[in-house]
Amino acid sequence: MSSISTLRHKNLTDECVRLCTLITTYAQIAGGAGFSDNSKALEELVREVYSEAKGFKLTNTNAIKSNYPAIDLIDDANRVAVQVTNTASAKKVTHTINQWKKVGKDDYRLVVIGIVKGGRNQQGATVTTLAKLVAEMSAMKIGQLTKIVTILNDHIDPQTYSLKTDQACVSNLLDFLDRGAIRDLDHREGSYDKMYASCEACKVYLLSGKSDKYPVLVKPLSQYRDDIKKVLRAIEYDISSIMKICDKSRAMNGCISLQPDHTNEIDGLKSEIATNIKSLEQFI
Repeated sequence: MSSISTLRHKNLTDECVRLCTLITTYAQIAGGAGFSDNSKALEELVREVYSEAKGFKLTNTNAIKSNYPAIDLIDDANRVAVQVTNTASAKKVTHTINQWKKVGKDDYRLVVIGIVKGGRNQQGATVTTLAKLVAEMSAMKIGQLTKIVTILNDHIDPQTYSLKTDQACVSNLLDFLDRGAIRDLDHREGSYDKMYASCEACKVYLLSGKSDKYPVLVKPLSQYRDDIKKVLRAIEYDISSIMKICDKSRAMNGCISLQPDHTNEIDGLKSEIATNIKSLEQFI
């Protein structure tokens, strides 16, 4: 490894340590304060980091079945089951082992990951911590380290340095999307140019997670779990369709002049958007 590569490898490892230290501190304080929303964010973070670090394809068990017993993440192909907890105490690990035995998947490797603290391995479970995962990262190649740093950064809000959960992000999306350009039909629309600008702002916020006129950052569309992503993509597609109709009806001076059949088509798209926005409420 060249001196430049060695330096880059060290910088990436140091960045992993810095970000994981931030996450561990956040988890410790948030857990002590009783912020339950923290646990879902940590599960998703660990799912991505552990999958990349170990070559797994972990799935959040909530996407398989509500209240899935014993564990939070699973990879059936590699026979790995993972429980994510703030503190992997001996009592917590024992409880997880006993609950997992009832599932009847004895050929799976059970892993308990403590974000803040972890105890010793027990018969039936491997116990590790986020700190131990970071220690293993020092032996990884630059490409893998780069991916993990990206994952860690993607899960930390740069404004608040808190973990961005799907639940909190969807809540903010609903607030952002509750505006005239999406909600109002033609007879209450007003300026089509303002409608277009507002649609454009909604599309940018959905895709990038940020807006110049809205102070709260959320995840980019690509980072949500699949069921939420599917709804958001449908909303973004209909918004784009509205904008395309407007672009085709734009005069040389830039003004939008819509015909009745165009306004009816846009109203139909807005109705679809309203239905999908309503369906997002199930995720908060």
